[in-house]
Amino acid sequence: MKKLWKHLLIYFCIALCLFYLLPWIGTSAGASLSFMLVTLLLINPLFCLASGIIFSLTAGFSLYLPLLLGLSFLPSVFLFYNETALLYALLYFGLALLGSCTGPLFRR
Repeated sequence: MKKLWKHLLIYFCIALCLFYLLPWIGTSAGASLSFMLVTLLLINPLFCLASGIIFSLTAGFSLYLPLLLGLSFLPSVFLFYNETALLYALLYFGLALLGSCTGPLFRR
């Protein structure tokens, strides 16, 4: 169980960097709207799917990672985006869950 939480902490730190640091850099550096959209529509979903697959390969299936990723995105909606981005928290949860479900299929 301790190994599971250690892996979760690693993915949580990476998610915090992606969900909070990238938008903060984008807004403070005066980046265009396209940077924010690429982060929201491409980088974050790919991370959620890949982290679900990799996490389930190393630690087995767990609902903790999808819940952690979905819930950790919620505060950034109100900090950097608007209420319409709340849907992406569900999308990130779903992609991480999909990755967690398909990851064990690649296990030998």
